[in-house]
Amino acid sequence: MLTPLFWRYANPRILIFDEATSALDDESQSEIQKNMARIIANRTVITIAHRLSTVRHCHRIAVITQGRVTELASHDELLQLNGSYARLWQQQVHFNQNKSTLTKTSPL
Repeated sequence: MLTPLFWRYANPRILIFDEATSALDDESQSEIQKNMARIIANRTVITIAHRLSTVRHCHRIAVITQGRVTELASHDELLQLNGSYARLWQQQVHFNQNKSTLTKTSPL
């Protein structure tokens, strides 16, 4: 986590988050994303992530395949294109639904 001292003196205009929430459970990731609005306000943010829920609210999402940008649009626009991003999104949604069902039905 970035320290308050860093923010006080550096005040960067560009932030890069590389898999910043990849090791977190869904609940922790959601909580951090809620608090990020304050940190990223009035800054350019580049987010690198495999977990698509991390980039869902970004203005522009670039899908990179074999080193090339193959899709570039907002989350909703990418879903409408029905390309790689849409397929990955559906896979992750399906996985999370199955995980949720298993958690609810598994005995303690």
